Amino acid sequence: MMQHRIGIDYSRALLKRKTKKSLPLVGRLSRTVDIEKLLAQIRQLLQCLRQEGASAGYADPASSEHNYHLKTSRGESFIRNYEEFYAQYSVIGFQDLSEEARISAAGLSFSVNDLTPSQRLRGMRNTSSVKYHPHYDERNYTKPTRFLTGYIAEVLSGFKAEACRAALVCLQPKNYISPHFDIGPEYVVRTMIPVITNSKSIVGIRTASGYSEFHLPADGGIYFINAGFEHYAINDGCEPRYQIRICLNGQDDLDGLVPLEPVRELSNTEFAQHPCARGYPNEQPAAENILLRTLREFNLEKSGKARLG
Repeated sequence: MMQHRIGIDYSRALLKRKTKKSLPLVGRLSRTVDIEKLLAQIRQLLQCLRQEGASAGYADPASSEHNYHLKTSRGESFIRNYEEFYAQYSVIGFQDLSEEARISAAGLSFSVNDLTPSQRLRGMRNTSSVKYHPHYDERNYTKPTRFLTGYIAEVLSGFKAEACRAALVCLQPKNYISPHFDIGPEYVVRTMIPVITNSKSIVGIRTASGYSEFHLPADGGIYFINAGFEHYAINDGCEPRYQIRICLNGQDDLDGLVPLEPVRELSNTEFAQHPCARGYPNEQPAAENILLRTLREFNLEKSGKARLG
């Protein structure tokens, strides 16, 4: 298992890993979990929070979302509805910023939002970069919180790769996460374990002709999300959707990955009428060439290769 440390140059390791184009949009890992045991512990944790007087919109202080609110080079949020929703997305943080990362961040004279996306990408590749800031690197969120106990701790320790930035995330009914993109799977692998869901809880991922929509069932499966592609999530059901998000520093757990079939394909024209495109429920329509924006923000060639020189 490769363990993350600040100062590592990942350049050679990245060359050996699969890029987003070499992996399915969504896939099911070969490993499974005991969903009943997981659900029982999640319900117990949520009950404890209620007894502690936490509000319905409670966000655990260990949640990394406040450190992970990244901006574009124009100072805009990558996630359009961040202020209304995403800051409350992480309900219970299972992993916090490591002590090494805290000490490193405390000694810096700049913040995450002083950096351009291309500078952050350079830092993800080589963490000894002068423009590296620990807060934007998901691999630094490895310190267990008081909630990482019991079966949840067993699940995290069972991955072949180092788990990081794990949290219980909640998407409330009639809420959504607008289209955005995250770092590619060669840097960080994004997985989800659905715990409580409904058939109208959907993740959509960009394709050449539009979007593919997927439903992740709460069946004990661990699901890979190819978050390097533009994607969105929406819960159009009547109950909250709870998932455990687990990021991985490495791709060993993707051996035997089985692609998941989409429940619906949307053309670009059809997506223009989608709640995540129009805003949910009352935002004005918005359209943007995400490919060109991605190339510009991350200083990429059309092949997807970063120009870091």
